[in-house]
Amino acid sequence: MKHIDVIVGSMLFLFGFFLLTWTTRGIPLHLWDKLNIYWPVIIIIFGIYFLLCSILNQKVSALIAVFLVCSFGVFIYVYNPLLIPTPAIKEFKEYISEGYEDISHLEVDLDMDVGKANIYGGSKDIYDGLILHSDALKVDKKFFKWDNKARLIIKTTWNKSIKRVKKDNIWSLHFNNTIPILLDLKTNLSSVSMDLTSLKVSTAKIDAEVSLVNLTVGKRNSDVVINCNLSSINIVVPKDVSAVVSIDKALSDVKIKGFTMTGNSYTTLNLTDNPVQIRIRGNLSKISLTHNNYSGS
Repeated sequence: MKHIDVIVGSMLFLFGFFLLTWTTRGIPLHLWDKLNIYWPVIIIIFGIYFLLCSILNQKVSALIAVFLVCSFGVFIYVYNPLLIPTPAIKEFKEYISEGYEDISHLEVDLDMDVGKANIYGGSKDIYDGLILHSDALKVDKKFFKWDNKARLIIKTTWNKSIKRVKKDNIWSLHFNNTIPILLDLKTNLSSVSMDLTSLKVSTAKIDAEVSLVNLTVGKRNSDVVINCNLSSINIVVPKDVSAVVSIDKALSDVKIKGFTMTGNSYTTLNLTDNPVQIRIRGNLSKISLTHNNYSGS
């Protein structure tokens, strides 16, 4: 029995020590994360318990192990071992805009990652907006102009060593109604509301991963492409807008109101010569498509 205690105790001690070395690399987050970081100490204590059992009786070994566990609990609650002090979380409010010039074409690339976004028209400039975020992330904004064309890129990069807060990444963006726009949006674990009815968005591409997207299309939109995985996509087509929709679904729940089946596509009843082309590819997602002419229950 003593021999088994030595073997089991040594294995637990070494395994716990290895895990502790692995979890303490880098800078952890906040006090709550201490337990996530230092839980291998419990395994080390069990290893010590079995080692003690090889030289002492079981009751004494158990008392020592309980004392070590209690001491570890107090130590982890009161102190901040091996961690640098966690700096106060800062929040930033950034106003962005670009003065209106004779721009005939605008490309917009938005890589939001995690957050919340509202995208609308109505800007008197090329674009304007407000971005709220904490220092848990860096918002990279680039704007290029060549000839009478322009490109806007906004991308977020997370600092995983800082705890996320409610105002980590909130975007409110407005674009000019008269400039033709190519829009490319990538989201992950996000909530996005987009109203394109007043915007001259010729092509809109949306890649959504585990996100909620509410989209309203307009007459001046020509091609809308949506790729979604584990997401909820709600698309509204106003009553004065004609649209043709194709859906490639894989284990997705699809609800369609106000459309009629034509071949392999869904079309609005007021189909015109130049309808908005909407292509949806959904995997394990919930897709809702509504034409506002729909009068059913």
